[in-house]
Amino acid sequence: MNPNDDSSSLIITDLFRVLTMSKDERHVAAYHLYNDVIQRMKTYVTDVEDDPHRLLYDDNDNHDDDLQASEQVSSMSHTNVSRYQNGVVGLVMTLLYDKRKEFENVRARGMEFLRVQYNLNVENVDSEWLYAQTMFGISTHYRLEEDHSLTVKLEGELSGVSLFEQLCVLREVDMYNEWAPFCNKSVLLKQIGRIDVIAHHVITVPFLFLSREVIFEAKGCDCMKEDGSILISAKSAVQEDFPSVNFPPKPRRYGSDRMHVKEFQAQIDVLSPTCARTRVIANVDPKLFLPQWLINFSMKKIAGIMLVYLLRMAKKIEKNPECPHGKRIVEDKSFYLEWVWPKFEEYCEELDW
Repeated sequence: MNPNDDSSSLIITDLFRVLTMSKDERHVAAYHLYNDVIQRMKTYVTDVEDDPHRLLYDDNDNHDDDLQASEQVSSMSHTNVSRYQNGVVGLVMTLLYDKRKEFENVRARGMEFLRVQYNLNVENVDSEWLYAQTMFGISTHYRLEEDHSLTVKLEGELSGVSLFEQLCVLREVDMYNEWAPFCNKSVLLKQIGRIDVIAHHVITVPFLFLSREVIFEAKGCDCMKEDGSILISAKSAVQEDFPSVNFPPKPRRYGSDRMHVKEFQAQIDVLSPTCARTRVIANVDPKLFLPQWLINFSMKKIAGIMLVYLLRMAKKIEKNPECPHGKRIVEDKSFYLEWVWPKFEEYCEELDW
């Protein structure tokens, strides 16, 4: 973690910092500090009867692993909390219980983005990637999985335009139809907090009589202070998980279907104010048979040029602030100008950029 985020001498203070980090979309940092708090509880309660894991949880299992213990915050009981109302332990226990849903979210989000970091930074020696192409410094690889799904890997540096504009293009999911190849419809179904979204996209290749749509949920994580990166995690969304969101009906037209995005993971490493290295791994079930010619077409004409088109749109924003994306930046002042921009300024100042 960043030195500024090292644990303090007060556990109760650090728990409040965990919640603050989570609200600021710093989910990995919040997760590490939260687990540190669980570990440090052991130093406050050392005898067998008052094992900190038993203070925190109802079950009688021996939780030797801190991660396993932290996973069960939701099972904390009123009885255990009431036993320790006085002193630091009592304050910590009360806060953990009162905010158990928030801390469970800290754990879940932290683990999700740690998986993103692992998958994008650790080479899988068992994976046999097939090379598709390299265009403008962006390399595209793919592999067919045993379940007939397709996994795509993109990697390269995007330079010549500020990451601020690049993030605007990524975030405004209802405007993908203006730049993403073959995307002829993009709708924001629900904005959840600053970053999380539920969206509906339709990709149509008219001369192949193919149309595929996807409804997905996407989340983001700010790791700028930790390692200078931004993480994205997305997957197909299902109505049961979002009953209040109005999902469009599944298409029934010939040549149309709803594909399933099993996993989409991305890491954007900031290399300079105008350069970023982007890595993406996505596993998709397109709901159709994939002959080699169709795979080649998808890799070269859709996936392989996605980042190139993103960069082009970002450059348009920089050159013409009055374009639709530029106007969105002004309209959403609280996000772009009051939250994102100060983060970039602080990061650039720390590195003397």
